[in-house]
Amino acid sequence: MGAAKKNKTIEGQTVATSVKGLATGSWTRVATTTAETKGETAHTLYDVKYHLVRTHNKNYLGGYTYTDSKVDAFTGQVQYTIERHRRF
Repeated sequence: MGAAKKNKTIEGQTVATSVKGLATGSWTRVATTTAETKGETAHTLYDVKYHLVRTHNKNYLGGYTYTDSKVDAFTGQVQYTIERHRRF
């Protein structure tokens, strides 16, 4: 028997693990030189009702920005957002 998985939560909302058909990540090339393949990555997390609860963007220098959203479970409206940023 395997170990039990612990559900991740963001702002008290359980993160969905099966999000077939939704955009979950991307990689964008940053134009530096023709030989370099530096890029920025982004990923998105959803709650169990498929409301967007976190976006995380990491730049090619190592800095990042992520935004957490608290969504009303009944109406689906955003109650508040928290943005965190780190620059290198």
